[in-house]
Amino acid sequence: IHHALHHNYNAPQIYQTHSIVRLPPDLSIPSKLLRRFTEELLWDSQYPSTISYETIRILKADNSIEHRKVPTRLENFVNGHPGWFELCHDHVRACLEVVCGMEMVLYKEKLNLKPGGGTGFAPHLDGPSLRIAAQSMKDNSGGAEGNRGGPRNFVTVMIAIDGMTERNGCLRVVKGQWSEQNHCPIIEVDAVNGDPDAGGRAGAIPLEIADGHSNDNDGDESDISKSTPTQSQQPLVFENVICDAGEMVIFNDWIPHRSSPNKTPFPRRAVFLTYNPKCEGDFHNAYYRTMTELRNGFRNKNA
Repeated sequence: IHHALHHNYNAPQIYQTHSIVRLPPDLSIPSKLLRRFTEELLWDSQYPSTISYETIRILKADNSIEHRKVPTRLENFVNGHPGWFELCHDHVRACLEVVCGMEMVLYKEKLNLKPGGGTGFAPHLDGPSLRIAAQSMKDNSGGAEGNRGGPRNFVTVMIAIDGMTERNGCLRVVKGQWSEQNHCPIIEVDAVNGDPDAGGRAGAIPLEIADGHSNDNDGDESDISKSTPTQSQQPLVFENVICDAGEMVIFNDWIPHRSSPNKTPFPRRAVFLTYNPKCEGDFHNAYYRTMTELRNGFRNKNA
């Protein structure tokens, strides 16, 4: 892995320059294996996970529209599935550590199912929202034992379970040397009273900045068009990340990214594995406990 990424591909330099790197195909994970693991999470009750649902509109053969509630996202499944556990803590982490040049630990995982007709996600940065959950955590594995406050630096590995195309709503990014000190404007949100999975989630990019207008939210349920950016900036130029099933893409927590709706009848599945430096502690379990508390608190306030 080290030779392939350093000498044959120069992945660490590409990552430092663009805040994202697509790993070479010879390091890809067999798509049949990824699909089997995904189907086991969906249909085998012995593998626990947290499932989110979305109501999508389906065009039927008679041109009528059917509204159907379908699963769209799985979370917190790695510890309960031996296959995902080995993959995330072995091959994927080894590749990531070569690119980042340091030891990493898994912080959270999310598997987007994105069925045909499923919505995209609005432009955002990961760093601010990940830090919201981290603020009240305690380390659970010795890195900074007993100290409050979770990690502050994150890197995400996206693995395409199905091939990603423009039509099925691939990941879209703005390449650049993005960091906490150099990031695009974001919207101030109510992190205390807002929905932690929508309007209360930090890191949303104003559409005036994302693409120069405010009448398109990429199919996302959250309405960020009413906010005003804190500073002026030229509209961002997003690039499609087209990749085959099994390929891995690594990106940092300050790169602007988004996706569009899936305009095909087939799912576009991808897993997003977020890691943090090992020196900042292991907060995987604490993250999900904290998110459960935040989500329950929001539901209780709005019951």
